[in-house]
Amino acid sequence: RAKKTPLKLEEADIVQEVVNRASEWEKRLDQLMCNSALVLTDAATAKTKGNRRKDFVAEAMTLVDEAKSLTPLDNLKSKIALEKRIKRAITARERILAWDNEECNVDDKNIDFKNVVSWVNEMNRIGLYFPEVNRLITIRNSAEIWMEKVAAVNRTDAHLSDIETLICEGIEMPINVSDFLTGLEEKAEEARQW
Repeated sequence: RAKKTPLKLEEADIVQEVVNRASEWEKRLDQLMCNSALVLTDAATAKTKGNRRKDFVAEAMTLVDEAKSLTPLDNLKSKIALEKRIKRAITARERILAWDNEECNVDDKNIDFKNVVSWVNEMNRIGLYFPEVNRLITIRNSAEIWMEKVAAVNRTDAHLSDIETLICEGIEMPINVSDFLTGLEEKAEEARQW
């Protein structure tokens, strides 16, 4: 039998270094995605406000740039997937900002509750939080609470003042709730005729 002699190849050290850098990069990516998911969850449940100004898209872009500078890491599947997430997040951010600017400049509320819910769900799928998402989540949460109140008023004989308060709140909503307002206005008119 021949005696096994361990050979130390210079290339093996280089490969091990690349593997170590890739592993470290992957750990940082996992941490980024975990932290972003926590902020999305906290924002959705109106918990801590500390990280709501944090832009995980910018952090993800920094990670991608780091991977690009480490040539062997440039083709990592997770880096390529992260680039796709970033692209989707930037597109979503631009759409939110365009809607927000339009909503501020025009009285026409062209986005309804279903659109807002869809956008929030999309942000959860993308998984990268950015501050503009908080506005959407706040609008969604406020609209859900308001619609629950409307449903309660529609199930019972409510006071005219309660109905009028809900109408005022609905008019102030930054989204289109005209279907609900029409029903409330009819109910208010019935109450006035009593």
